[in-house]
Amino acid sequence: MNDLTEQYLNGNLHDGDEYYIENKDGEISTMYLYNDTIHWHSFKAKKLKVLAPVPSYEEWEKLNWYAGDGVEENQELKKENKQLKSEYEKECHRADELEDSYWKAEKENQKLKELLGECLAHLSIGELGTSVTPLNFVIEKIKEVLK
Repeated sequence: MNDLTEQYLNGNLHDGDEYYIENKDGEISTMYLYNDTIHWHSFKAKKLKVLAPVPSYEEWEKLNWYAGDGVEENQELKKENKQLKSEYEKECHRADELEDSYWKAEKENQKLKELLGECLAHLSIGELGTSVTPLNFVIEKIKEVLK
């Protein structure tokens, strides 16, 4: 039992006002409620619940006016959300491209480091004080990596 149902069964709701009622099957309708024991017994037997008062025309107009503002604002928010999603997708694509570029540059950088290591080994002066590899070999290796 909810608060409005308890108020009705205790005789605390305004006599003769219209309310939204839910029956035991979950169906919702409206009903005028009266504060007398005959109605209370019938109400309990049918296992009805009082959900909310039916608004007056003035209250209904006011609710519609507020809802109208909300609908327009909701449309604007949906439009803005769509735009932000589009921008997000573009930025994700851009981030993927940047990541690909990073790994490509990292791979090239690693090749250059390996080449420098090879060049250093070939250009080092041996124990006897002479170069172990002709300079043409090193130049060819550098050209190969820079392709």
